[in-house]
Amino acid sequence: MLFLAAFTINVGRLPDGTETGLHRGRVSAQLDSFPFSVGDWLGVSAALHSEEVRLLRPLAAFRREYVNASNQERLSVFAVFTADARDLVGHEPGTCLSGQGWQMLEQRPVTWRCGDVAVNGRDYRFQFGNADVRRQVASILLVAGGESSGDMQIVSEAAADFRRAPFGACAMQISSDLTHTEAEWQQITEQFVSHMQPLVNSFTTCAHQQGMEST
Repeated sequence: MLFLAAFTINVGRLPDGTETGLHRGRVSAQLDSFPFSVGDWLGVSAALHSEEVRLLRPLAAFRREYVNASNQERLSVFAVFTADARDLVGHEPGTCLSGQGWQMLEQRPVTWRCGDVAVNGRDYRFQFGNADVRRQVASILLVAGGESSGDMQIVSEAAADFRRAPFGACAMQISSDLTHTEAEWQQITEQFVSHMQPLVNSFTTCAHQQGMEST
């Protein structure tokens, strides 16, 4: 695995192309290598939506449909890495799904263990119109600064910081159209989040080496 060479960012200086290029290449490679087999879940590639590509301008992204070999349950995983944190601002389940006719029923913060790192995100529950059609989504956002959250505020703050914005932002969403208890959904999503540790480490390492830890 590549590691960024140590350097110092001075106030008023943008990171140069080598600095951001190493980080972007590493994160893109990690997204590209996200496993198709996760526990009993087996995934196949699915097409990205044209609007996702147009609006997010991703450096790397994937959409996968996973099937559980033991019970045939299905879920979807979408992940995206933008070259600039500003490209991800506003793109979260609460906004995007609501604009597609889904009514948000609930949202709550969630924390998963990813090796020795805590990964923070948000769990959403939606209903489509008046129909008995439900969807639950686990959402995680990562930015330079070593932060993970389900709150879009961390992306907005990174986008407004000239030191952090060029290092981009990453989002992952795990979606199911079945209704699970909180404990069941935590157990399911934890299997996928556990494979995010290299991504989390990349953004944390970037922060430490750039001298831009969050305050």
